[in-house]
Amino acid sequence: MPALGFGVADTTPEIRKAIKADAEPSGLIVTQLRPAGAGALAGLKVGDLITHVGAKQLTETADIVAVNQPTRQSPLLLRVVRDGSAAFIAITGEVEP
Repeated sequence: MPALGFGVADTTPEIRKAIKADAEPSGLIVTQLRPAGAGALAGLKVGDLITHVGAKQLTETADIVAVNQPTRQSPLLLRVVRDGSAAFIAITGEVEP
């Protein structure tokens, strides 16, 4: 997701277990963050597991590529698992200055 300033990769059950998300059936792991990108500004961290975009469950990287670009009026809501706890992060698509 270059426009949002972060990169993701597919996961395996072993990866999800290693990041304390073994109860999740699928998801994409955040592998890169642009420091001033929209993802980092919204609170994403490398190693986060993104399980859903809105109501859509993510099973492969193509799932997140297909989502609409977020705006301030219509943010992108991500369900994120970090250290075994799920939370929601809204990305507005604000870009670097």
